[in-house]
Amino acid sequence: MAEITPKTNTKLFGQDDAEAALMRDLKANHLAHGWIISGPPGIGKATLAYRFARTLLSGYEPDDITEDDPVFRRVAAASHVDLLVVEPLLDPKKDERARNISVEQAREIPQFLSLTPGEGRWRVVIVDPADALNANAANAILKILEEPPPQAVLLLVSHNPGKLLPTIRSRCRTLKLKPLAREQFIRAMRHVAPATDGGQLQQLAEISLNSPGIAIDLLEHNAIEMYERMLAVLAPFPAINALDVHAFSEQFSGALVHGNWQVFSHLALHLLERVARSSAGYDVASESSEEAVLQRLAGLHPAAVWAAKWQQTANQFMVAERLHLDYKQLVIVFLHSMLKKDFQIGDAAA
Repeated sequence: MAEITPKTNTKLFGQDDAEAALMRDLKANHLAHGWIISGPPGIGKATLAYRFARTLLSGYEPDDITEDDPVFRRVAAASHVDLLVVEPLLDPKKDERARNISVEQAREIPQFLSLTPGEGRWRVVIVDPADALNANAANAILKILEEPPPQAVLLLVSHNPGKLLPTIRSRCRTLKLKPLAREQFIRAMRHVAPATDGGQLQQLAEISLNSPGIAIDLLEHNAIEMYERMLAVLAPFPAINALDVHAFSEQFSGALVHGNWQVFSHLALHLLERVARSSAGYDVASESSEEAVLQRLAGLHPAAVWAAKWQQTANQFMVAERLHLDYKQLVIVFLHSMLKKDFQIGDAAA
């Protein structure tokens, strides 16, 4: 089965109200030229943007556009003349996308929207994520928002709209998507990853906070296995085996390690959060192997200390990714630090 991505996804789960708001404005001929589709990562923002783009380009209701529809196929292939998608460029050598959308990319947007639609009534631009627009890139699209041409729609997918320029926010309508409930998450995952078994789905729901987009990334990088291996490394007490630590860290060396690092950093923060909650007296363990590790770690510090360590680690991981520090070494330091009274990640990163 081919991978389902936002541009090829025929279903939207848990965001009916948001889609209905777009459709109401469209049918009332009051559609804003700029929309900020906001919410946590992986809950359907991009999927909604592509569904609405297909509706504008075809004139059909979102659920009436099947995979056999010519508009669907051309949107999926990025070949529709009236749709422009702007996103950070992929660097295959580093296995990661650029951090920013360049000003050159952003300048394509007003040029594109100023043209007459080639096939139907609308020209549509999707920026995903708009948070990646730097100041110059954001300024490059302001004029088109100040003086929008007719039959042009700009859809800005944003995980954190507070990072967008105030002038952009003031010229767009904001559509806030809600986090998914567990049942909605399960339904979405049954659709995009039908081979995933029930036990894995429950684990992925916990680790991803019911975010199908994050869960798919975790699946692709064998996150459940990585988490279980990390727990196994931390299981010995009061000290962990250095050979086990180095064997675990080998997956973070070499050329294409960015994806593994992103998954590890997510899992490490997930573990710290669960340790903090366990230290506070909450029953958070989902299986016996995790429970034993959580109980041992929780006994080292009060919940407030673990919470502070979560924040310190999150900050250091963010710096490490931004500066492309030695991921392998950072993983080694993190694992050893889990059994110490004070984290040393900050010193190592510096």
